[in-house]
Order: sequence, then structure tokens, then C-alpha cells
Amino acid sequence: MRATTRPLHSRRITKSSERPRQVPGLRGNQPQQQPVNNSSKVDQPVAKDPLRGQWFDWSAKQFQGKGYAPHVAKTMADTVLSRCGSDYRAVEVMVNSTPLSPQAAFRQEQQKNYQWAMGQFTAKGYDPDHARQAITDALSMAGTNLTDFQRWVVAAPDVRGSAVASPEYIKNELRPWMIQEIEKKGFAPAEAQAVADNLIELSTGNVDELRQSVQEIRPKDARPQVPANEMEQRNEEALETLGLTKDASLNDVKKAYRKLALKHHPDKNSGNVESNQFFKKISEAHRHLTEDSNLFKN
Repeated sequence: MRATTRPLHSRRITKSSERPRQVPGLRGNQPQQQPVNNSSKVDQPVAKDPLRGQWFDWSAKQFQGKGYAPHVAKTMADTVLSRCGSDYRAVEVMVNSTPLSPQAAFRQEQQKNYQWAMGQFTAKGYDPDHARQAITDALSMAGTNLTDFQRWVVAAPDVRGSAVASPEYIKNELRPWMIQEIEKKGFAPAEAQAVADNLIELSTGNVDELRQSVQEIRPKDARPQVPANEMEQRNEEALETLGLTKDASLNDVKKAYRKLALKHHPDKNSGNVESNQFFKKISEAHRHLTEDSNLFKN
């Protein structure tokens, strides 16, 4: 019998004396055998075309891989096969040319931006762990506005040799993130802004220091319940550490801490163990007086 021209993935009809013919499946799959008609007639198509079924399954799987929900993927596969009929070459082209779902496309774009941002931050000298966390937080805040995210990455200061950022970067880029993170800890928006501004005022402009300070803030409802006598003792020790007396105001606490922090900050006293330990001590004293103490509660 002379071979006739058929669509891709089809073969000529064989006589019953030949081996059972195989219906090609999808690429990479093993072909499946189709029963041979033992009569002298050529094979007759079955009620449900097994080849079409294979292409339907393949198409639905491809659409799911592009981010479409299973039921949507099946509907799309059925639509493609209805349009293309038995022209499976056209089915393959149509399926492969279908774009990703909007959700999948956005996730892919986010991943690209994440990889790009990591490269930018690494080149600017940021610690990988801090950069990873900062980028993840920034992407979460940016949502679908990836343009603002890209601007934020470009505006991040180069910290090779110094982690000190410009006041503009801290105010316009870092402060919004700080406020959002503080709000997550149970603070009202106005309270979160006040805490963030206080941290910025007391800082030396060190980006890592500010991020760490925000992360160390305890949730608002997790304040320790300290007995009155113990609270009084802690207050006295904290005031003494900062060089203040009992009649000091909250503003006095901030000024005293800032003055001591500028002098004993690790960035200015690298390798000085005693100075570094004192910096931790005054930081804890300041945290107690501004967060836990009952001295300045209205």
C-alpha cells in the first residue's frame, strides 16, 4: 500500500501480516501499542482516539506548568485540540506559544528581580544574610510595583569599607521598612513611627545596626511583668549606666545614650573589647528605660 501524507505523529496503516503498529505518544514517553485488527481490513479508528487523549493530557500538564489551575488547564487543552483537530503539530506549537499565567509571570519576574538585587547588594559589600532578608522584605512591600523596588536597590549605598548610609537613604528607603516591621510587633502606626524615628536619631547611620535594632524590638504584648521592687532596681542601674539621676527625663536618656553610643560604637572601636562590652551595656540600659521601664509611662 502506498504511504499517504499524515499529520505529525501519525504513521502509515499496516496490513494485518505486519507487526502490531505503535501509536507515538508525547515526546519522551514510550509509545503505546494499539490492538491490531485481525481481519483483512485495515485498522479502524476507535470511538475515543487514544492519541488525542495523550495530547490532551500533555497539553493540560504543560498549561499547569505555566501556572494555570488544573481545571483551567484542562479547559484550555480541550479548546486547543478542538481548534487543531488531528493536526498535533499545530497543537504543540499553540501550547508552547501560550504565555505564562499572570500569577506565574509575576512570580518569575520577582525571582529575576531577586537574583538581580542579590548581585547588586553583593557588589556593594553587603553581608549575604542581611541582603537576602532586606531584599525579601522589600519585594514583599513593593508588591506589583517592581519599579520602586528596582529604584530602592539602585539607591542602596555602597558599604564596602563602611556600612554608614546617607540620611536621604535612611529617611526615604529604610524608614518605611522599619515602621512596617515595628507595626507587625503590635505597635500602632503613630507609635511605630515614633520608635523608628528614635532609633534613627540615636544611630550612627549604620544600616545593619538599624535593621538589627528593629529586629530586636519585642512585640508590644510581650513586655515583661516585673515586680515593683525589681523594676525600681533596674531603673536605678540603667540610669547609673547612662550617668543619669532619678530626676532625668526621657529626653535626657536619649541624649545621654546618643553621646555614649557615638563614643563607644564598635565601628569606631574595632578590637577594643572593653569599649564594645560597654556599648552593649548602655544599649541594654537605653532599651530598658525606653521600652520596659515605668518611669516615663503616661
